[in-house]
Amino acid sequence: MRPRRAGRPLRRFQPAPHSPLFELYERAGAWERKSRALQESLRLILPTPVGFGGLQGGVLTLHCQSSADLTRARFMNSQLLGALQQEPGWRQVRQIRWRIRPPEPPARKLPEARRSLSTESCALLASLADASPKQPRLAVALRRLSSATAGQVKP
Repeated sequence: MRPRRAGRPLRRFQPAPHSPLFELYERAGAWERKSRALQESLRLILPTPVGFGGLQGGVLTLHCQSSADLTRARFMNSQLLGALQQEPGWRQVRQIRWRIRPPEPPARKLPEARRSLSTESCALLASLADASPKQPRLAVALRRLSSATAGQVKP
């Protein structure tokens, strides 16, 4: 296990050194560092966030948020490519392919569960609350239930 440097958070998972999983873990870490460096360099040129899609055969695929961002990015493509080729680890990039990331659907709200009791049920709960003096916590809960549902009476 490697010693932990000060200020560096402890990782949850450390694979055994010289194992295939360790090599994959190291490559993933390298890609993460490259992606962060790419984000930093692109942030200076493009004000909106850019997502890293992949790198294959010298073609870097980047994702932007909207068509307006895509137009701005394509307009600045040659400048971006020149700046990117100056960064270490990105010299093999010959072309940048831009894609629009589809917007994430909004979180679906679940309908609120509404409790409703008939008038007779509310009256029964209230009478049960009055009839149980030996269990005060139960009586309070029954009163609260009968009063909370009294406004939402089901015929």
